[in-house]
Formats: sequence, C-alpha cells, structure tokens
Amino acid sequence: MSSIPPDPVIMARMRFGDELAQRRREKKWTQFAVSSRLGVHQTLISQWERAIKAPGPGYAERLDRIFGLADDGIFTAHYNRILRAVNNPAWFMQWAEHVERQAVALRFWDPLLVTGLLQTPEYAYAIFRGAPGATPAWVEERVSVRLSRKVILEREKPPTVLSLIEESVLHRPVGGPDVLAGQLQYLLKVAERPNVTIQVVPQSVACTAGMVSGFGLAKLPLDPDMATLESLTGGLVSADTELLAKLHQRYDTIRADAYSQRESMAMIRDVIKL
Repeated sequence: MSSIPPDPVIMARMRFGDELAQRRREKKWTQFAVSSRLGVHQTLISQWERAIKAPGPGYAERLDRIFGLADDGIFTAHYNRILRAVNNPAWFMQWAEHVERQAVALRFWDPLLVTGLLQTPEYAYAIFRGAPGATPAWVEERVSVRLSRKVILEREKPPTVLSLIEESVLHRPVGGPDVLAGQLQYLLKVAERPNVTIQVVPQSVACTAGMVSGFGLAKLPLDPDMATLESLTGGLVSADTELLAKLHQRYDTIRADAYSQRESMAMIRDVIKL
C-alpha cells in the first residue's frame, strides 16, 4: 500500500544532515570538532544531523569551506533545497520532487494556462509576477522550481506526457503577445518528441467536465497512481482510489472532445500567424 511521500522540508533537512554526518565521519571528526570550527554549540550540529533544525543563512557556505567543498558547493546546494521546500507549498513539492520524477506517464488538464511542466521561462515569470504581493525573490524561486521540473523530459527514458489544453489558453495573452507567441512556439517544438502529446479541447464543446479545476495524473512504475489538484486556497497530492477513479473518468471525458495532436498543432500554428 502506498502513502503520500514525507514532508519535503523534512526530507531536505535529512539530506543536509546525512551529508554532514557522512563528511564528518570521513574526516574522522566529532560533532564537537565541527562545532568548534564553526563557532557554534555541539548541540546545533547534532540537531542538523538529525534534521531537527535547518541551518541558518551562511552556515552552509562555511561548512563547504571547512570541508574543502567550496568549489562544489555541496552544503550550499542542500541548503538551497531546504529553501525551495520551505518557500513552496508542501503538496507541490511532494508532486514535483517525489511523484513526477518517478512517473513513467503523466497526464495533465488545465482549462486556464499551459500546464507548468511545458511552460517557457517567460510565460512562468508572467504568471508568478501577477500574483498579489509577489516579491522579486519569491518570483525567482517559484520560476526556478517550475523550470527544474523539465529535467524529467531530458532523461534517457523520459515519461510519456499527455497535456490537454483548453482552446482559450491559446489566445490568453499571458505576459503579452510576444510571450504567448514564444510559449506556443515551444509547444510546437516539444510536441515533436515521441513521448509528448498535446491536444487542444475546443471551446465549442463547453467542456463541463473540466470546468471544476485543472489536475494531473501520474502513473508510477511500482506504486499506485497519484493525482494532484490545485485551487486558489491550496492543493493536494493523493493516491485515494476513489478520487483517482473519478479523475481518470473525467480526463477521458475531456479528451474525447479534444482535437487530435495533428489538428491541435495546426490550430496552434494558425494562432501564431494571427
């Protein structure tokens, strides 16, 4: 029986702590030896290694220097993962870091935007800049995490990706005409990959089955399928069989009204020419 992956913040802390413990043992240093070099109490080193606390700003870089890892930035990279986990909703990090990266097949439906996995940097920036109260640092962090998801498309055996997009998305000028045109060009390019299928759902069919919200479905190699749904107030990642059955049925209903990939690509080309 599968369960939702652990809190990504805790997982990121654990990776940091495991790295610290391993590097310390390789040096044959005690926790006290590390704490003395950092100028902190030994208890803090113990708390880092046990993932009870996250390191404060600056400590990761100092650890890199102490262990001779300044050029590689090992601890700094771990610290940045902790920040990403903290600054992004736990449900989303569970999907991006644990579910999506294991998936052999992914299916998305989005009635409002191009799905996150297939967004260009400019399109993603425009989305996050429009969020109420968005700061430059927050926008940069969200875009960085979103773009990092694309690594799964470059794997030797990438997952099969099927994205259903509502026709109005092709005309919604997110970021302005140039940004939208660049996004549509990217969809044409990525759809040339044998593992990626993009289908447009025409506005004329009304698509009542997809009006509730966008969602994603993931098929994993060993575990049961997983689903993710997002709303204005939050989101979730679930392996609930009843929910999955409803979403699979809803997805099939939406796709039944979609244009074929060839027709969809022709439509996107026509929109670009407008």
